[in-house]
Amino acid sequence: MKYLLHSTLLLTFLFTAGCGKTGESRKTASIDCTTPDCGGDGGSGSGSAFTIKVQKTEGIISQRQLLPNFQSCLGVPDALVTAQTKTAFKESIPSLSQDGLIKDINAPLLLAVAKVTSELCLDLVLNVERTSSSRKFFQGFTLSGTAAIDNAQSFDIKKTLTALSNACWGRTITETEMGFITAQMTAGAKDKSAAVFACTVVLSSAEAIRF
Repeated sequence: MKYLLHSTLLLTFLFTAGCGKTGESRKTASIDCTTPDCGGDGGSGSGSAFTIKVQKTEGIISQRQLLPNFQSCLGVPDALVTAQTKTAFKESIPSLSQDGLIKDINAPLLLAVAKVTSELCLDLVLNVERTSSSRKFFQGFTLSGTAAIDNAQSFDIKKTLTALSNACWGRTITETEMGFITAQMTAGAKDKSAAVFACTVVLSSAEAIRF
Protein backbone atom coordinates (compact mmCIF):
# COMPACT_ATOMS: atom_id res chain seq x y z
CA MET A 1 0.00 0.00 0.00
CA LYS A 2 1.17 3.51 -0.86
CA TYR A 3 0.59 4.85 2.64
CA LEU A 4 1.51 1.76 4.67
CA LEU A 5 4.99 3.00 5.61
CA HIS A 6 3.74 6.46 6.57
CA SER A 7 0.97 5.02 8.71
CA THR A 8 3.31 2.81 10.69
CA LEU A 9 5.29 5.87 11.76
CA LEU A 10 2.24 7.16 13.64
CA LEU A 11 1.58 4.06 15.74
CA THR A 12 3.60 4.90 18.84
CA PHE A 13 2.29 8.46 18.94
CA LEU A 14 -1.34 7.37 18.78
CA PHE A 15 -0.76 4.83 21.53
CA THR A 16 0.72 7.33 23.98
CA ALA A 17 -1.51 10.26 23.05
CA GLY A 18 -4.64 8.18 23.59
CA CYS A 19 -3.63 6.81 27.01
CA GLY A 20 -6.34 7.17 29.60
CA LYS A 21 -9.22 7.81 27.20
CA THR A 22 -10.51 4.37 26.38
CA GLY A 23 -14.19 3.68 25.72
CA GLU A 24 -16.52 1.72 27.96
CA SER A 25 -15.99 -1.41 25.88
CA ARG A 26 -12.27 -1.36 26.68
CA LYS A 27 -11.02 -3.51 29.53
CA THR A 28 -9.04 -1.17 31.76
CA ALA A 29 -8.26 -0.67 35.41
CA SER A 30 -8.52 2.83 36.87
CA ILE A 31 -6.24 3.57 39.83
CA ASP A 32 -5.20 6.51 41.96
CA CYS A 33 -1.53 6.95 41.27
CA THR A 34 0.89 9.40 42.87
CA THR A 35 4.18 7.54 42.65
CA PRO A 36 6.80 7.84 39.91
CA ASP A 37 6.71 4.13 39.09
CA CYS A 38 3.14 4.38 37.77
CA GLY A 39 3.55 7.72 36.09
CA GLY A 40 1.99 10.10 38.59
CA ASP A 41 4.31 11.95 40.92
CA GLY A 42 2.00 14.92 41.21
CA GLY A 43 4.31 16.97 39.06
CA SER A 44 6.64 17.68 41.96
CA GLY A 45 8.45 14.37 42.35
CA SER A 46 7.26 14.08 45.96
CA GLY A 47 4.39 11.72 45.21
CA SER A 48 2.02 13.67 47.43
CA ALA A 49 1.07 16.90 45.65
CA PHE A 50 -2.18 15.63 44.12
CA THR A 51 -3.85 12.51 42.79
CA ILE A 52 -3.70 11.55 39.13
CA LYS A 53 -6.11 9.10 37.56
CA VAL A 54 -4.31 6.58 35.36
CA GLN A 55 -5.85 4.01 33.01
CA LYS A 56 -3.82 0.81 32.76
CA THR A 57 -4.19 -1.32 29.63
CA GLU A 58 -4.65 -4.97 30.52
CA GLY A 59 -4.35 -6.62 27.13
CA ILE A 60 -4.51 -6.38 23.35
CA ILE A 61 -6.50 -8.06 20.62
CA SER A 62 -5.28 -11.59 20.01
CA GLN A 63 -4.54 -13.03 16.58
CA ARG A 64 -7.94 -14.76 16.59
CA GLN A 65 -9.80 -11.52 17.29
CA LEU A 66 -7.97 -9.10 15.03
CA LEU A 67 -9.72 -9.46 11.68
CA PRO A 68 -13.24 -10.16 13.05
CA ASN A 69 -12.96 -7.22 15.44
CA PHE A 70 -12.01 -4.76 12.72
CA GLN A 71 -14.58 -6.14 10.30
CA SER A 72 -17.18 -5.50 12.97
CA CYS A 73 -16.19 -1.93 13.82
CA LEU A 74 -15.91 -0.98 10.14
CA GLY A 75 -18.99 -2.87 9.04
CA VAL A 76 -17.27 -5.04 6.41
CA PRO A 77 -19.11 -8.38 6.08
CA ASP A 78 -17.28 -11.61 5.33
CA ALA A 79 -18.55 -11.62 1.76
CA LEU A 80 -16.76 -8.33 1.04
CA VAL A 81 -13.40 -9.28 2.53
CA THR A 82 -11.07 -9.90 -0.42
CA ALA A 83 -8.58 -12.70 -0.93
CA GLN A 84 -5.78 -10.13 -0.57
CA THR A 85 -6.95 -9.22 2.92
CA LYS A 86 -7.28 -12.86 3.95
CA THR A 87 -3.79 -13.59 2.64
CA ALA A 88 -2.33 -10.58 4.48
CA PHE A 89 -3.98 -11.78 7.68
CA LYS A 90 -2.72 -15.35 7.25
CA GLU A 91 0.83 -14.14 6.57
CA SER A 92 0.71 -11.83 9.59
CA ILE A 93 -0.48 -14.38 12.17
CA PRO A 94 3.06 -15.36 13.34
CA SER A 95 3.72 -11.72 14.30
CA LEU A 96 0.41 -11.17 16.10
CA SER A 97 -0.25 -11.85 19.75
CA GLN A 98 -1.46 -15.37 20.47
CA ASP A 99 -2.86 -14.69 23.94
CA GLY A 100 -3.49 -10.94 23.85
CA LEU A 101 -0.77 -10.05 26.34
CA ILE A 102 0.26 -6.40 26.60
CA LYS A 103 3.93 -7.43 26.62
CA ASP A 104 3.49 -8.73 23.07
CA ILE A 105 3.36 -5.21 21.62
CA ASN A 106 6.48 -4.72 19.50
CA ALA A 107 7.49 -3.37 16.10
CA PRO A 108 6.77 -6.60 14.13
CA LEU A 109 3.30 -6.83 15.69
CA LEU A 110 2.43 -3.23 14.83
CA LEU A 111 3.70 -3.67 11.29
CA ALA A 112 1.62 -6.84 10.93
CA VAL A 113 -1.47 -5.01 12.16
CA ALA A 114 -0.83 -2.22 9.66
CA LYS A 115 -0.46 -4.76 6.85
CA VAL A 116 -3.82 -6.35 7.62
CA THR A 117 -5.69 -3.13 8.28
CA SER A 118 -4.46 -1.44 5.10
CA GLU A 119 -5.99 -4.26 3.06
CA LEU A 120 -9.21 -4.29 5.06
CA CYS A 121 -9.48 -0.50 4.76
CA LEU A 122 -9.18 -0.87 0.98
CA ASP A 123 -12.03 -3.39 1.11
CA LEU A 124 -14.08 -0.86 3.09
CA VAL A 125 -13.36 1.93 0.63
CA LEU A 126 -13.94 -0.03 -2.58
CA ASN A 127 -16.56 -2.61 -1.60
CA VAL A 128 -18.67 -0.80 0.99
CA GLU A 129 -18.36 2.98 0.91
CA ARG A 130 -17.68 3.65 -2.78
CA THR A 131 -21.19 2.85 -3.99
CA SER A 132 -23.07 4.17 -0.96
CA SER A 133 -24.82 7.54 -1.16
CA SER A 134 -24.96 7.63 2.64
CA ARG A 135 -21.41 6.84 3.67
CA LYS A 136 -20.55 6.26 7.31
CA PHE A 137 -16.85 7.12 7.13
CA PHE A 138 -15.79 8.74 3.85
CA GLN A 139 -18.33 11.43 3.24
CA GLY A 140 -17.53 13.56 0.20
CA PHE A 141 -14.52 11.51 -0.88
CA THR A 142 -14.13 11.02 -4.63
CA LEU A 143 -14.25 7.24 -4.60
CA SER A 144 -16.75 6.26 -7.25
CA GLY A 145 -16.25 8.75 -10.06
CA THR A 146 -19.99 9.38 -9.87
CA ALA A 147 -20.64 12.93 -8.73
CA ALA A 148 -24.14 12.14 -7.45
CA ILE A 149 -22.67 9.61 -5.03
CA ASP A 150 -19.39 11.29 -4.15
CA ASN A 151 -21.04 14.66 -3.49
CA ALA A 152 -24.11 13.32 -1.68
CA GLN A 153 -22.45 14.29 1.62
CA SER A 154 -20.02 17.11 2.37
CA PHE A 155 -16.33 16.27 2.68
CA ASP A 156 -14.82 16.86 6.13
CA ILE A 157 -11.69 14.93 7.16
CA LYS A 158 -12.43 15.65 10.82
CA LYS A 159 -15.77 13.89 10.52
CA THR A 160 -14.03 10.93 8.90
CA LEU A 161 -11.42 10.59 11.66
CA THR A 162 -14.04 11.09 14.35
CA ALA A 163 -16.29 8.39 12.88
CA LEU A 164 -13.39 5.94 12.55
CA SER A 165 -12.13 6.54 16.08
CA ASN A 166 -15.58 6.27 17.65
CA ALA A 167 -16.22 3.02 15.80
CA CYS A 168 -12.85 1.32 16.37
CA TRP A 169 -11.33 3.01 19.42
CA GLY A 170 -14.49 3.33 21.47
CA ARG A 171 -13.81 7.04 21.98
CA THR A 172 -13.54 10.28 20.05
CA ILE A 173 -10.16 11.17 18.60
CA THR A 174 -8.52 14.18 20.26
CA GLU A 175 -7.55 17.37 18.46
CA THR A 176 -3.86 16.53 19.04
CA GLU A 177 -4.20 13.08 17.48
CA MET A 178 -6.26 14.45 14.62
CA GLY A 179 -3.72 17.17 13.92
CA PHE A 180 -0.86 14.70 13.85
CA ILE A 181 -2.66 12.56 11.28
CA THR A 182 -3.82 15.39 9.03
CA ALA A 183 -0.30 16.87 9.05
CA GLN A 184 0.84 13.74 7.18
CA MET A 185 -1.84 14.20 4.51
CA THR A 186 -2.06 16.57 1.57
CA ALA A 187 -4.44 19.35 2.58
CA GLY A 188 -7.89 18.70 1.17
CA ALA A 189 -6.95 15.29 -0.21
CA LYS A 190 -10.10 13.22 -0.63
CA ASP A 191 -9.24 10.47 -3.09
CA LYS A 192 -9.05 6.71 -2.54
CA SER A 193 -5.47 6.86 -1.23
CA ALA A 194 -6.36 9.51 1.35
CA ALA A 195 -9.32 7.46 2.55
CA VAL A 196 -7.26 4.28 2.90
CA PHE A 197 -4.50 6.19 4.69
CA ALA A 198 -6.88 7.73 7.25
CA CYS A 199 -8.49 4.37 7.92
CA THR A 200 -5.18 2.50 8.16
CA VAL A 201 -3.65 4.96 10.62
CA VAL A 202 -6.64 4.80 12.96
CA LEU A 203 -6.94 1.01 12.84
CA SER A 204 -3.24 0.18 13.01
CA SER A 205 -2.61 2.34 16.07
CA ALA A 206 -2.08 0.56 19.37
CA GLU A 207 -5.14 2.40 20.66
CA ALA A 208 -7.24 0.27 18.31
CA ILE A 209 -5.83 -3.08 19.43
CA ARG A 210 -5.81 -2.70 23.19
CA PHE A 211 -8.46 -3.84 25.66
